[in-house]
Amino acid sequence: MKKLILPAILAWSTMSLAQEVTPLHPMENYTPSTHSDQEIAGFWNSMTTELKDKDCYKRAHIWSYWLYRSYNVYSTKIFIHYTQRFNDELDELGDADDISSRLRDNVDERTRNMARRNKTWDYHVAPMVRTHDGREIVLDKSLVLAHNVPTLEEVRQLSDMERYDERSRRILSPEEYFENARWNLQKRPATPEEWLEGLTVRGEILWDARKVLIEQDIAELSNEIAEKRAEIADYENRIRATDSDGRIRRYQRSIADRREDISELQRELNPILEKYESLGMADNEKIDIKCKKVDSIADVDKNHETEWCYVTEAPMYYWNEIDLRYLAYGNEAYRQSGWRYIGPIPPEYHTEAAYLDGRNYVQSTWDPEELEISAGEFKSNSLRAYWRDLIDEDFDL
Repeated sequence: MKKLILPAILAWSTMSLAQEVTPLHPMENYTPSTHSDQEIAGFWNSMTTELKDKDCYKRAHIWSYWLYRSYNVYSTKIFIHYTQRFNDELDELGDADDISSRLRDNVDERTRNMARRNKTWDYHVAPMVRTHDGREIVLDKSLVLAHNVPTLEEVRQLSDMERYDERSRRILSPEEYFENARWNLQKRPATPEEWLEGLTVRGEILWDARKVLIEQDIAELSNEIAEKRAEIADYENRIRATDSDGRIRRYQRSIADRREDISELQRELNPILEKYESLGMADNEKIDIKCKKVDSIADVDKNHETEWCYVTEAPMYYWNEIDLRYLAYGNEAYRQSGWRYIGPIPPEYHTEAAYLDGRNYVQSTWDPEELEISAGEFKSNSLRAYWRDLIDEDFDL
């Protein structure tokens, strides 16, 4: 994979030790081109959809290179990075059949199907272009997303007429209106905020499902504890009602057994209650997930346990998270950490030496190898061959 070495590395190597070295911002020294709304509408209408929709980074690269080659567009890439917290707490809900059974009477069918069929996303990426007046527009032509989804509290402020549904010819309840908004999927150019919202709604729906599952676990264990306490009370009444020493000793052993059962059940219940609290379920009926914008994927790697998601921006040349991590840490951190694509770089490799090494991996031109691989995302053999011929011609390969 071709990487370009910055001449500025020599200057960085002589920096004062007192100055903190941080990961290089991908957008440093890169200026996106700007375009009219009419031009951007034309870009959108001309973008190919003859793609497998398997690897987002490949199709984003195809679109970005096509925009550059056809219209001289210097676009950027917008990345949403889902954290380990998102993956562990929302994506990984458990056995699909068990989830479907447990959710059947507690959530709508759409939510149940999402929870049952959900797949983990480590990140997603799409091209982004700028308008002449500085607005940013995401061009993600493969995904259908919910846009402008209000919160449940915002919906509850709407009047009956605002919640009137033309299709069913009735006034929807706030809950019905809210659910319909979350499933009103569209495919269109979007602002970064709309795009991110559309990609976090999935997590909010999965949060709903997780909340139901946790509440079921809490109720089941709490009921078992209550039953044990009721049995203890019954044995205590029996003790008061008898003069038999043998029965009293038998009842006392039964009480001790029940108390031990309660201790075991409480030990099982406590971490579930803590999880319920930590996920914000004790105080919230719904959740509104927001992604924090950061300068570098190194900022993402540092905080996988505390946030749901992050967003970063990079020039069009950066292919995927691997390219971003090369820029952040260089190659040596990869080699030493044994990192293999999935999951964050461990904290011990977030060093000034790694950040300096990352400056050897700035990308300011297209990497033909990445483009050739991306062309494999086309559905047909003829399109794959056509694009690879174009790439070979462009780079004299």
